[in-house]
Amino acid sequence: LWAIRSPRPSPTRVRFATAMLSIRPHDKLRFINGGYDGATITSTLTWIDDLLSISQPQVVFIALGINDLLPVTRSPDDPSPSAPLPDLAELESTIPQNLGLLVERVKAQAGVRSVILLGPSATQPGVSTRVDSTTLNPQLRKLSEWVMQTARQHQVNCIDLTEFSQAIYEQASQTDGEPLTFDGVRPNELGGVVLASILLKGLQVESRELEAKGWSPIARAKWHECVADWRWNSRLRVWNRPTAAELCMKRCFHTNKFSFEPGAWPENHRPLVHGRMRSSEQTTPGARWIALLWSFS
Repeated sequence: LWAIRSPRPSPTRVRFATAMLSIRPHDKLRFINGGYDGATITSTLTWIDDLLSISQPQVVFIALGINDLLPVTRSPDDPSPSAPLPDLAELESTIPQNLGLLVERVKAQAGVRSVILLGPSATQPGVSTRVDSTTLNPQLRKLSEWVMQTARQHQVNCIDLTEFSQAIYEQASQTDGEPLTFDGVRPNELGGVVLASILLKGLQVESRELEAKGWSPIARAKWHECVADWRWNSRLRVWNRPTAAELCMKRCFHTNKFSFEPGAWPENHRPLVHGRMRSSEQTTPGARWIALLWSFS
């Protein structure tokens, strides 16, 4: 279960889910995105119990706090000025405290075996004039420290997206490579592969496990062999609509469910759900960033 702030199936979640389904095809994995646009840690506390009772997860990823820390991010085309950044001193106690309450609520849910906190991804410099990475990234680094502090205090796992994503984004910007985000904040498809790779690395998945399935763009020789292999694809299904149980409740959650089930998937939907990018040519620019990521200790 992903208790994350966005209801849409982001490239990061799609890539992560399909990679795990590919390397663990017989584990009956099921992925549910239970996010809300604009969700904060405080607002999530009001509906997390209902979401947990509906989805009944065993592993819960929590990536919250950006909306608590930063102003709501508007469209890059929105000419209105950004709201001022909040005072970190005012948030230093409230964010860790509320995140800790959320973690304990999740841990108390029957059936939950593991909780994994995710630090925020960094912003990419040079993509949008509306995103000041020099100012925002230190704020996100502080949030990441609070997330890791909460994980230690409540004895749950944590994956730090901030440090690795910032290193990749800065190198990509310095070399004038293809942008990894749409607006400096939201990852595009290539950026989704990078962030999903950080998650997989954090779960101690090795790059060779992904290369064998054709997911990673590192090994181009293997890539051309695997890109036409749809045997994993034909058994992937995704739902982007509420379940009957959700519709029966007055509260309707936006969910995106990824699971591994028998049955064919329509050809035109395959690019959305398969763990590989659409073609080897499209992913070539991302190979060096994935290789760089796996070189980090």
